[in-house]
Amino acid sequence: MTTLLWLLLFLVLANLFVFGVLPRIARGRKPRGSPKTGDDRATRLLTAMVPLEKELERVCGTSSKSARAEERRQEAFAESDSQFVELCRLYLESNASLRGEIRAFFDGRQALRSRLLDQVLTAAHEIDRGRGEAENAASLWRGLAAVSIEDNRLDYRDTFGALGELYLRAADAGLRPTGAFHEIGELSSEVPLDTGLQPMKAFLQSFEKSAFFAESVAPRLERSERSGNSDE
Repeated sequence: MTTLLWLLLFLVLANLFVFGVLPRIARGRKPRGSPKTGDDRATRLLTAMVPLEKELERVCGTSSKSARAEERRQEAFAESDSQFVELCRLYLESNASLRGEIRAFFDGRQALRSRLLDQVLTAAHEIDRGRGEAENAASLWRGLAAVSIEDNRLDYRDTFGALGELYLRAADAGLRPTGAFHEIGELSSEVPLDTGLQPMKAFLQSFEKSAFFAESVAPRLERSERSGNSDE
């Protein structure tokens, strides 16, 4: 009889803890989606990305090919583009501490990180011989800032591909990408990744010495230079 009473008491206390105490603890915790940085502008931008992340997960996760579904995808992409342009500009202006906070926000946020890499290709496609040098340089730096923020937490082969396109478009437009790659490297993380990849600082600054560059970028540069010389 005593054992039964103790068992009933244990069950009552367990229910009180699970349904009474735990919910109050959970309500008192700072939600994962409530970023707070040392800069009001950064906090505002990152906070706005929390609902955007959910929308990107939703629209990218659906298999629907209806006109409405495609429209919602494009709306979400356009909204993310606008926010990432502003975030990349802020990142380039920030000190090392704030840059670290911005990078840390994207830990575990795959939908947002994927869109960051998309920004690199968007920036690459903006660069054109017909634009002014300052505009092209701004696109180059913004694309590199996106890579620095993403910090190689997706597939590094995708990062190489995006950087290769950005480098080629910049060189073709008459820019000298080497300096920009080194300078953005200085703004990037120096912490080695768990995957064994070198830190983003070294990744950017050694890009021209990589096997990818030798195999996929250098030959296209040579063809572009030969084509340019033949046109003169």
